[in-house]
Amino acid sequence: MIEIKTLFLKYSLYFSKLRVRILKELKRLPKGVVRKRKIKKWYYYYLLYRKGNKVYTDYIGKKEPKKLMEQIKKRQMLRKQLFEIEDNLYTLGVARRMPRGLGFRKRFEVFKRDNFTCQYCGRNVKKYKIVLVIDHIHPKKKGGRDDISNLITSCLDCNIGKRDNLLQDTSTAKY
Repeated sequence: MIEIKTLFLKYSLYFSKLRVRILKELKRLPKGVVRKRKIKKWYYYYLLYRKGNKVYTDYIGKKEPKKLMEQIKKRQMLRKQLFEIEDNLYTLGVARRMPRGLGFRKRFEVFKRDNFTCQYCGRNVKKYKIVLVIDHIHPKKKGGRDDISNLITSCLDCNIGKRDNLLQDTSTAKY
């Protein structure tokens, strides 16, 4: 009969090794999002990624980067596995719980409340074919929370432009 302590140690060791292996593989895979832009009749592909507070855009080319897109999907899959492993390690009492971010329900409620339009520039999904994201009015880095009152719908361009800055009130702005 196996003792609980030895079973606990085996599982914690197994999940710890698996976590290290996934982290190594994540380091070699590219970060970011592939974005397709149509200029006149041609499509151009860009890689958007973040380093610190800055967002960088690298031009990829006119051909669809299938290999890069597969690597990004693999990265997303590995990150999901990493969350599951972290949950198991938390259950075993070995690691702390990782923050998950916003849930789908809360995200959809914000999109629905804002009528699927960017609250900064006024563009909507149906007419302009843009990608909408959830933005924090008061950034999390500066103490903002994940309350629905602090969340707003914005397009990818406006969100990248705002970054983690606070919005200025135009009535009190000095010109």
